[in-house]
Parts: sequence; structure tokens; C-alpha cells
Amino acid sequence: MLNIANKSVGNINVLDAGRSNPIFFASMPREAFSLLTKICMKLVDNFYQNINIGIIPQIKGIEKKFKKILYKSRNHSKGKFLKDACNKMHNISGIEKDEFYHNLVTSTIGCSYPCPPRVQKFVEPVLIEFLNKKVYYSKKPLKGKVKIMPTEGSASAILYVLNSLKYNGIVIPGDKIGIITPIFSPYLEIPELLKYDLNKICIRCDENNNWEIPQYELEKIGDSTMRALLLVNPSNPTGMSLTASTVSKIANIVHNKNPNIIILEDSTYSPFTQEFNCFFNSLPRNTIGIFSFSKYFGATGWRLGTIIMHNNNIIDSRLINSKFRKDTENLEKTNKRYAIISKKPENIKFIDRILADSREVAEAHLAGLSTPQQTIMALFAIYDILDKKQLYKNTLNNMLLTNKNNLLSPIKYNIENNNLNSNYYIVIDITKTADGLMGGTNFGKYMLENRDPLEFLSRLAKSYGTVLLPTVGFAGPFWGVRVSLVNLDIPQYEQIGQNILSLIDEYYEDFKKWEKKRLRKQELEMIKKIK
Repeated sequence: MLNIANKSVGNINVLDAGRSNPIFFASMPREAFSLLTKICMKLVDNFYQNINIGIIPQIKGIEKKFKKILYKSRNHSKGKFLKDACNKMHNISGIEKDEFYHNLVTSTIGCSYPCPPRVQKFVEPVLIEFLNKKVYYSKKPLKGKVKIMPTEGSASAILYVLNSLKYNGIVIPGDKIGIITPIFSPYLEIPELLKYDLNKICIRCDENNNWEIPQYELEKIGDSTMRALLLVNPSNPTGMSLTASTVSKIANIVHNKNPNIIILEDSTYSPFTQEFNCFFNSLPRNTIGIFSFSKYFGATGWRLGTIIMHNNNIIDSRLINSKFRKDTENLEKTNKRYAIISKKPENIKFIDRILADSREVAEAHLAGLSTPQQTIMALFAIYDILDKKQLYKNTLNNMLLTNKNNLLSPIKYNIENNNLNSNYYIVIDITKTADGLMGGTNFGKYMLENRDPLEFLSRLAKSYGTVLLPTVGFAGPFWGVRVSLVNLDIPQYEQIGQNILSLIDEYYEDFKKWEKKRLRKQELEMIKKIK
């Protein structure tokens, strides 16, 4: 589609609402990270023999030295934020002051291996606080109840988890995996790769009922041979969170019919919603949470994500060993795999197995996300925690709502605004749009039966330089198109709406010619019958 649009209108004129890279980004954490880097370099200005070789600073007294340098930036907004951020991170971490600041400095410089490998000491409690309050909206504190592993975005997190589920025999080739659709396209493709070879079972949402999941689809999850369930919640491409009713129904099915199912829940778009209903809260023992900082903080290039698991989970308490009790040979192989890093491999927690498996166990001591990435992740998190009035979130939400209204206004298409909407993406049904614009005709039926959505999108790209994606590629409605509301300027979305309208007008002219021929054919057949 991009190639077609580029050839037609030129690269600079293309309206690409297909890709989901946001046009916005959180600037203050980046400015603070830049200032933090400068402070760290001033702390290590003990250069070796006037050559550009720094010496890692000593722990003792580093807090006072750090604050003395930071004090010089007290009149700048980034200096004020960094001071507040450091104080808040230190309070949340509970680490001794000099140790905290030494950890912060060495992490920022990136001069030491991640230690502990899974997550830096000062980073984990900050991320837990952020995920607790800003992603999962958990009613009870998660502190002391969960563990986190930072990753290179949500995509790597999913792969790390699937790999470890396979290595530990929890989800093996041939097993069933449920996928709530529509969903991010690669998540449809990954389970079928030869490496995993899973039997994919789609659980389809109903576009005609505000993307609720019908009961007969929910019942698929009750199949005890379904070993895992994968979903994006809020969804890509619909932008909608699951309803409380749907989450409750699935929780009941899991409790009563399939208590050993593993749920992989990607909640990347949660911060954009006002209400979020998730399995991480309702089925904590079954759910592995995935979150990416890419979208909300405009940090796709940083590759920042997390895996989060409750300490009390069914994998550790039940599945790691019980699955193999009838197959001693496989259990011994699994234990032997992790014996490289522990004298009691059977006691290694699953999240620590994920970490080890990310480096094929043999190099587990070199695992972990780079420390500068962890540092800026913590700054992103603390920025949102300190934003008590939610100015950042509310500004983004207002921008996305404006984009949506501008887009939908020309085509008179209605998508209900409620607290479940992230408005990061929306799905437009072109046949319903056609019927709504040309009411009282068979135009929508004609489009459905005689035309093709890929043809529609190709013409939209060629004639109007506008790129959207077909939701059929997400296992969604055949005539649905996904529009990303985050990667263009506000006025451009109204133009996209106008372009869709203009193309529908072109199709309507085709329809009138087709309808005229159809009616004429019927007329001739009637005359023939009369004669």
C-alpha cells in the first residue's frame, strides 16, 4: 500500500495511518535522562592519565556528590523533575542512599552488567508501582507479590515466554493455544511457526455487539486441552478493552473447566483507557502480563517492555514438575537444562527460567536488558507516577479523541465513546459506512457481494495517497479497515475521512450503473415471461 501511495502522490504527501508508530513522545523523561548522563560523567571525571578513560566512582559519599551537581540545575524544569524523580525512586526502592545513587549512576553509564541479571534493584520496585497504578489499576498493592523482567519490547517478551513454556514442557508442539481475535497480526503467525507448531484456536469478538465475545466462543476456553490463551487487551486493532462482564465470564470458565490454562496478556494500550478489565487482576495465578513502553511514551526505538508474574502462580506451584511426573525422562532433561545455574534446578521460578532461557541458560549470567534501557524505563514510569493530575495522559486522550472525531465526521460513522476505548486505533466497517451514507439502497450489500476490501484500500492508496490496513489481516471483519489515530497531525485525519468519502462516492457511481443493468435485466426477464 505504501509503495502504491508513494508512486502515486510522492512520499511527502502520503497519509499513512496504517503503521502505529506514535507522532508524540514523552519529552521530560528524555531531558532528565540527558541531564542524568551529564551528571554521571561529572561524577567520573577522574580520567586516567588525561586520556578519555573514566573510572567507576566509589559508593561511599556518592549521594552527596550527585546532589551537589544536580543542585546547579535546580532552576530548570528538567533539573526539578530529576530531583523529584530521584527522591521518589529512592523512596520506592527502599535502598540505602549511597547504594541507590551508585546503582543509578552505573546503570545510566552502562559500565556494568545488569545486576541482578533479571532487573536492577532500584528499577523493579519503580516498575511495580507504575504497573500497579497506571497499567493494571490494581485495587491492592502489587509490591511484594510480583516479579518483573524488563525486555526489548512486548514482541520479545511474548517470544521469551513461549520459548520457556516449550522448554519446560508446559506448552508443547501440537497443543492448543486460544487467540482472542481480531489481534495483532504476528501473534496469529507466531504459534504456527515450526519452532512452536501449536494448534491455533480463534476466539472471535463480535463487531456487531461492541466487540463482545459471544458465549459460544467463550466456551472454547473451557476445553482442558487448550494449554494457553493469548490476547492483546486493549485490543489491536479495535482499541477496546474487554468488558468486566467478559473477563468475569472467562474467569468462571477457567476456574470451573480449565484451571491450568496459561494466559499471556499484552496490555500495551492500557494507559490510554479510563477503565481496564484484565486477567492479570481477575486470574492472577494463571496470567503472565506483558507491557510495552513503546506506545504510551512514544518510545518504539528504545525497545522497552516488561514481563510481570505473580509470585503465587500455577506454573511454579503446579505445572513445572507435575506435567512430567508420568514422564521421568523429560523431567530429568528439564532439570539437567537448568542444573548449569543451580544445584536445585527444580526450585528455579518460572520467571527466572525465562531469563535463563533468553540466553540459552549457558550464558544466563550475561542475561538482562541493558542498564541504560532500564534506567530510562524507570524515568518514564516515575514521570507518570509523579503526574498526579494526569496532564500527560489527559492531553494524549484529548488529542486522540479529536483525531477520531475529525476522521469520522465526514463519513458520518459512529463509534461509541466510553471508558473502555483507548482510541489508539479504530475499526471502520466500509459496508456499514456505505449504507449509512446512502441509506435506503442496496449499496452496502453490493459492496459486500461484488467488491473486495483490498481493492478498496489499493484504490484509496493510489487515488488519494491514503494508507490504511485491512482488519481481515488481524483475523477481523472482512470489510473492516484499521486506522491508527496516533501517527499523523490532527488536520490530516479529517482529510483521511474526506478521502474515504470520495472513494465511497466513486463506488456508489459504480453501484448505480450496476443497479441500472440489474434492473434492466429483471425487466427484460419479466417481459419475456409475459410473452
